[in-house]
Amino acid sequence: MRQTIMVTIAAICIVIFGFVLFYFKYLIPMQDDLAYTKSTLNHYHELSKEKPSKQKNHLSSNKALPSSPDVETFFVDVHRIASANQIGILSIIKNDQESSSSIPSHVTQDTYTLTIQAKNKQNIKDFIHDLENLKREFSINKLEISGWSSGNVQAICHLSLYSFKK
Repeated sequence: MRQTIMVTIAAICIVIFGFVLFYFKYLIPMQDDLAYTKSTLNHYHELSKEKPSKQKNHLSSNKALPSSPDVETFFVDVHRIASANQIGILSIIKNDQESSSSIPSHVTQDTYTLTIQAKNKQNIKDFIHDLENLKREFSINKLEISGWSSGNVQAICHLSLYSFKK
């Protein structure tokens, strides 16, 4: 009888220890994660309560995503970068292409084909690198390079520029 009581007490202690360990190992960190998630949700709810025009004005003040296409300024920067990298711009053509469905409804996408010529492939690499450092939202969709062995390297770059819809 005494041995049964000792085994029962030991089993109860092991079960209690298991619950305490479970509480400290799993439940407390989970509560911290829930508190963080709750604060993040509250922050997003506060942002969503702002007026849409205020949000749009706030976002459009960012030069990366201007409120108008402003392609002239972008291509002036492209010409400046091209000159610095000893690249000649042969043509800039606007493409009539439907906007991608993956962009938000309040953003417009304009696509352009840029044809450039350089003396070597390193100049084109430097040009693309400098182009990617511009503070403007755009993407290089495709880059076709020809004439690797000859003295002149020609590249066709397909760009998409993004801006807010008016």
